[in-house]
Amino acid sequence: MVFSLSLMGRNWRDYLKEASRVLQPFGLLFIAETARKWEDLRPLEEAAREAGFRMLPATRRGEFVYLTAVKV
Repeated sequence: MVFSLSLMGRNWRDYLKEASRVLQPFGLLFIAETARKWEDLRPLEEAAREAGFRMLPATRRGEFVYLTAVKV
């Protein structure tokens, strides 16, 4: 599943929960968002863990941050 600039709304945590619901175990979630919005990745990483994902290290390139998570 890919989220590209789709976590803009206030209910972005619901998107993570839905991704967890529809992905099979060990399914991959890819997130690409603006680095400016996610200067502090801790809330996003924490919400992903709470939704049932294991986060892999984030990558920042230019104006974007890229995250990969595995459903556990």
